[in-house]
Amino acid sequence: VEDNKQLPHVFNPTRSSLRLFGTPEKDVRVVFWRDSAAWCPYCMKTQLFLEESCIPYRVEWVNMNSYGSKPMRFLRMNPRGLLPVMELSGEVIADSDQIISSLEQERFAGSVELLPPLGDPRRSNAIDLIGLASRVQQAWLSWLRSPVNDGACKQEMIDRLDEVEAALAVYTGPFLLGSFSLVECHMAPVLERAAASLAYFKGFFVRARP
Repeated sequence: VEDNKQLPHVFNPTRSSLRLFGTPEKDVRVVFWRDSAAWCPYCMKTQLFLEESCIPYRVEWVNMNSYGSKPMRFLRMNPRGLLPVMELSGEVIADSDQIISSLEQERFAGSVELLPPLGDPRRSNAIDLIGLASRVQQAWLSWLRSPVNDGACKQEMIDRLDEVEAALAVYTGPFLLGSFSLVECHMAPVLERAAASLAYFKGFFVRARP
């Protein structure tokens, strides 16, 4: 480290096993099962939602299929073995969008709403931008799995990134609706993983684009 100074400690919630947000531990109702490598974008989307909503939860760590076997207690609960999984007051939910929808319908003391209120035009913008996040993910994975220098897939990714850039220009600041929202829960994990994997496998640098 420059000048032999230690970098400040940065809290990383993805490595924490219990998040309380001021709630007594005995009242925690959510158990969140996520991948042990912290690479799964669906897991990251769900955890961003939990964090930014200030919903108390426990974390259980499970390997993705490419990293090792899964414990039997997890497979008994979720035979398909897919991640993420949430236990909410005893109910098992095994899809990131369904998890978020279920959490939005629950009542958690002190939780934060991540969508603009009804009647705010940004609410419909949020739905459109969540759809854009899905298209970015499709373009990223299509190109990542394609032959080297696949021009059509590369251009599709560039076009989707241009859409993200245009959306970011609508509001001042780094967030797609002007402040952190559910949109970032969907978009940020995809862009983060696309930036890393496309640089390594395709020599394409997302952050270098103007």
